[in-house]
Amino acid sequence: MATLLDLGTQGVVVPFAPTLAPGRMPMRLLYLFPRAVTWMDTVLPDLTSRFGSEIVPIEQLDDFLGVYCSGDVLMYERQFKPLQHIDKGIWELKTVDLRLFGWFHKRDCFICSAADDATRVKGIPLYSGYRDQAVHDRDMLDLDEPKFILGDDPNDVVSAFCYPA
Repeated sequence: MATLLDLGTQGVVVPFAPTLAPGRMPMRLLYLFPRAVTWMDTVLPDLTSRFGSEIVPIEQLDDFLGVYCSGDVLMYERQFKPLQHIDKGIWELKTVDLRLFGWFHKRDCFICSAADDATRVKGIPLYSGYRDQAVHDRDMLDLDEPKFILGDDPNDVVSAFCYPA
């Protein structure tokens, strides 16, 4: 069995290095499967917002991952949930236009199996496919047990999570 550090060194997963303000250190970790990195490098830069966001999807992702990695409070708003449990320990991290699918290996440590455009995910629909792919990826990953956190409450998997007042 391996650790995430081992798997990152082997290129099985790619550790995400956030750009944070000077003096800020990452408080939450993100690892990506190579397919997610490829998607972010090739597809994401050409996407436009389909939901009237003032910022394009690549900026949405940069902003979201900055908040996520910095450990800042993730707000669970009435109309929008930035973190949603799907099923079988699989979670989706969300911006207005994007969806990232994966699981939390440890609290504040997300492993992203795949990412896609929200319109495409909802339109086809692809939720069950991405869930099943993430479960398969997790099962095949030579990762120390336990491989993921059980539970469907965001407070189970991330620190500094806030529901609306």
